[in-house]
Amino acid sequence: MKKLWLGIIGLAAASTAHAAIVTYTLSINESTTGTVLANNFVVWATVSPGDNFGLATYGVDLNTGFVAGNSGPREPGPTVTVTQRSPGGTWNANSADENFDPDAAYPPKTGGFTLVRQSNDQAVYSGSQDLLSTPDVTMHKVMGMGQTAGSMATITPAPYHNTNGTDVTTGPYGALSGSNITYGTATNRTGVPTLAAGSIRLFTGVAPAGTIGSLQIQNTADTSAAVWLTNLQSDIAVGAATVNLAFRDFAGVTAADTVTLSAAPANANQTVGPSIAVTGAGNSYTSEVDQLLDPSVNKGSAVIQTIHGEPGSVYVMAKLLGTAADIAAVAALGVTSSDSQFTPLHAIYDSQFGAGGFNALFKFANISGDAKAFNWDLAAHTGVTVDQLAAVPEPATMGLMAFAGLGLLARRRRNA
Repeated sequence: MKKLWLGIIGLAAASTAHAAIVTYTLSINESTTGTVLANNFVVWATVSPGDNFGLATYGVDLNTGFVAGNSGPREPGPTVTVTQRSPGGTWNANSADENFDPDAAYPPKTGGFTLVRQSNDQAVYSGSQDLLSTPDVTMHKVMGMGQTAGSMATITPAPYHNTNGTDVTTGPYGALSGSNITYGTATNRTGVPTLAAGSIRLFTGVAPAGTIGSLQIQNTADTSAAVWLTNLQSDIAVGAATVNLAFRDFAGVTAADTVTLSAAPANANQTVGPSIAVTGAGNSYTSEVDQLLDPSVNKGSAVIQTIHGEPGSVYVMAKLLGTAADIAAVAALGVTSSDSQFTPLHAIYDSQFGAGGFNALFKFANISGDAKAFNWDLAAHTGVTVDQLAAVPEPATMGLMAFAGLGLLARRRRNA
C-alpha cells in the first residue's frame, strides 16, 4: 500500500497548482457528530476556492508512534484508533434497467476516496480518488471536496455502454465502511476556531485517556495533498497543493502558535526600516536579513517590500530565541530538509544571520499584489521570540545559488 500511495503522490506532483492551499485541521475533543467528547479527534480538510476544483488526494502523518525510516522527523505520540470518514464507494449497473444484459460484465464504478484508503503502520492516513482508472468507464470524478457541501447519494455517474449501442443506468450508491455519504458540513461552536463552510471530514479517532493533548500532525513529506485542475469529468489532471496545518480544541479555546502571510500586518510591525527590503522580479529575488526591534517579541508582524504576485511559494527565514525545545516546537510549523529549498537557503543565508544561522523556515503560497506581511503569534510557546527575518519567493527562472554574489544587507536593531 505504501508504494501505491507514493506512486499516487508522484503522479500528483507531476503538475502543480501553485495557488491551491489545503489546510488540515486537527480538532481534538470533538466527536464524530460534532459534539464535545474527551479524547476523541477529527481531522478536517479545507480547500481554497476559485483556483482548483476540490481535493483529489490526501495524506496526513500523525505522531502516533515512531517508525524507523519514515520520511521526516517524528515526535512520540499516543496509540490511537482511527476510522476513515472521507466519502468513498461504488455504483453497480441497475439490473432493473430495460437495457441490462445479464450476460454482460458491468464492473462497479468508483467515486470519492476509494484508492490507498489506509491507516498504515507509519501512521500516514491517506486516501485518493481513482486516478488510475478512466472517467466514464469505472471511475466518477467527484469535484468540490473540501469546498462545498454535497451528498454521494445524489450523484449519477455516466451510464454503462452495451456493445449493441444501448446504455444501462447505475443503481444506488454503496458507501465504504465508515465513510460519510454527505460531505462539506463542517461543525463549529462558539469560542473555538471556525472551519470554513465546505470543509470535509477525513477521519476520526480516539486516543487513550490523558494523551489527546500530545497528538499532532507531523509536517513531513507524507503530509500532502493534490487537487483537481479542471472541472471536466473526462480530465483527471491533478496538481500538488500547498499544505497548511491548523489546530483547535473543540472543548474550548486552547493556546496555539500561528504563523501566516497576509497582505497587511495582523500585529504591530516589528521591522526597523520599516520593512524587510526584497529586491528583484520574475522570481529572481534577494532579501535583506533584518534584525527586528529591541526587545524581540512573541507576537508581531514584519512588513515585506517588495515581493510581487508571481505564482509559487514565499519562504520566510527566521532566527528564533528561546529554549531549544520551544524553538523546535515552533519550527515544526515550517518546512524541514525534505523541502527542495531548505538546504540551498541555509547555504546562502546562514552566514547573514550570524552564529547558527536561521533556525526556522516557513513556507506560504504567494498572494497577489506587492503588499505582504509575515505575522506570528506564538501563544503556545510564550518564551520564544522572533529576532531576525528574511524572505524570498521560490525561484522559478534561476537557481538560488545565483543569489550568493548579489550582496545581502543586514540592518542593526534599534530600540522600540
